[in-house]
Amino acid sequence: MDQKDSYVGDKAQSKRGILALKYPIEHGIVTNWDDMEQAVLSLCASGCITGIVMDSGDGVTHTVPIYEGCTLPHAILYLDLTGQDLTDYLMKILTEWGYSFTTMAEWVEIVHGVKEKLCYVALDFEQEMATAASSSSLERSYELPDEQQMWISKQEYDESGPSIIHHKCF
Repeated sequence: MDQKDSYVGDKAQSKRGILALKYPIEHGIVTNWDDMEQAVLSLCASGCITGIVMDSGDGVTHTVPIYEGCTLPHAILYLDLTGQDLTDYLMKILTEWGYSFTTMAEWVEIVHGVKEKLCYVALDFEQEMATAASSSSLERSYELPDEQQMWISKQEYDESGPSIIHHKCF
């Protein structure tokens, strides 16, 4: 059996029945610095020992600056925008666009799938908006469990696409 010292994200959640889950950050505050080693390990896995790790979880988003393998606790920033906020917003706009599903579990599964497949962070917000205004290259589809296609059109993207982070943070 493939056993590791730690699991992160979906892997940890899928094994929650047999693991002791730890949350080093509670309500946006680091409560266990030993468990923050994951930020350092994530950076090291990318081949760097100095950089910034951004972790956007279900309950908190934070950036952890790391210098030569050491976290800089005084410079950690927290953002009041979480994965749950994105999920709630996607549920809202999909409802406004006319999508409906039988059960809440089905809703959550689909919204999480849409979020994981179609959502991303624009590296250049202004460029993203210019691209959205001038082409349909940002249109995307998502296959529903019944094999129907859900399309995010240019008009819907223009109206709602990048707005959650922009309106919530700026």
